[in-house]
Amino acid sequence: MLPTNAAAKSTARVTLKKRWPAAIAVSLILLTVFIIEIYFQQLLLTILKGDNVWSPLEPQNIIYLNQWSNVLVTVASTLFSFIITFPLVLGVLRWFWRITGGADDSVGGVFYYFSSVNNYILSLKVFWGFFWRTVALTAIVFLPYMIVYAATSPEVYALFGTSVPLGISSLSSIADFLVILGLVGLIVFIIRYYLVTSILFWDETVSVHDAFKYSAVVSKGSKSAYFYFVISFIGWFVLSLLAVPLLFTVPYFLASVTVFSRYVINHYQRTQNMAPQGEF
Repeated sequence: MLPTNAAAKSTARVTLKKRWPAAIAVSLILLTVFIIEIYFQQLLLTILKGDNVWSPLEPQNIIYLNQWSNVLVTVASTLFSFIITFPLVLGVLRWFWRITGGADDSVGGVFYYFSSVNNYILSLKVFWGFFWRTVALTAIVFLPYMIVYAATSPEVYALFGTSVPLGISSLSSIADFLVILGLVGLIVFIIRYYLVTSILFWDETVSVHDAFKYSAVVSKGSKSAYFYFVISFIGWFVLSLLAVPLLFTVPYFLASVTVFSRYVINHYQRTQNMAPQGEF
């Protein structure tokens, strides 16, 4: 059977009981990298924004410069996440996976995916696996919204020297509904991959491709339970609006999610009479 929220959280608290200093240090490293990435984005915006620095461009050209600046900042931020943030995030998740399994890893274990070329490439493959699936699914679930937006956009019709037909303009009222529908659809599709990293940690011989495939199978029947489990931390997230509690909320949340994932994988292994670990 699937774990109850209380059971998963209780197990996480027991695990963290003697590891709080290390867990807080790991979370502090993670939060520091996130803060560095945010400041990196702000620095690029300050440097590239035409209205933040002196520019010989005419005012109407500054608008286009700002648009391209936003694109460049988005690309640079994505590369920062790809090269630095995600390998570290994966290392943090692996650290929590191991300590909830009884390992006594040091804080330095969070840099596991920077320890060798093969490990680093593996982390990039995982990032790419999530990235292209998210982009593809986003394009699919938001396609109805994009069609309605294009059909009701005055800018589109201006290209042809005409205005939006009265019968079509009324469709703009359903655009917000389609956005919400798209978000729900994206969550439903993406959540099937919530076990990808856990499967990779559970059996390090599994390929990234197979981890995504197995996650889609193993997560069946537990996706809604996992969603409600994450939602149950809303109160803690609100509390984390204060800086200090965040250092306690992050390790508690990550440990709890890891324990929940362990329960799900072990449950699937028992019910499907799967082979021992290493032959998944």
